[in-house]
Amino acid sequence: MNEFNSNAPVPAGNNPGPSLFDRLMLPNGTGQQWWSGRDLQDPMGYETWEGFDAVILRAIQTVEAAGFDSRDHIRHASKVITGGRWGKQQVADYHLTRFAAYHVAMAADGRKPEIAAAKTYFAVQTRKAELAAAPAVPDSPEAHLALAQNY
Repeated sequence: MNEFNSNAPVPAGNNPGPSLFDRLMLPNGTGQQWWSGRDLQDPMGYETWEGFDAVILRAIQTVEAAGFDSRDHIRHASKVITGGRWGKQQVADYHLTRFAAYHVAMAADGRKPEIAAAKTYFAVQTRKAELAAAPAVPDSPEAHLALAQNY
């Protein structure tokens, strides 16, 4: 399922959580999560959008090389920011799923401590999601017996 399908308004990154990446995460209204590329640029240690855009483009190539449709995980978007001639301007952005944000962190300059933090965050959160989706393991003799009787 495409993680961006929603007509619900998306709140600005004001989510609770111990990590900056938790606070930047934006739910799409159906419980799925995404990040703005522009919002991740600074926390990942990139001073210019051009430099970070190149990282996102490398992540797109990696996602496609892995056999996934990058459009399911990385959506071209725009964002209005303050600045420019009239006080506000519209700039290019991306909406990134957790999968895509993880690949962006993997494609980024690993020498930056900010990237090490991003890689750690997305790896840990991905593992938590995997464990949450895994079937429960029986933890009592009765549960083991019931499981064995089903086979």
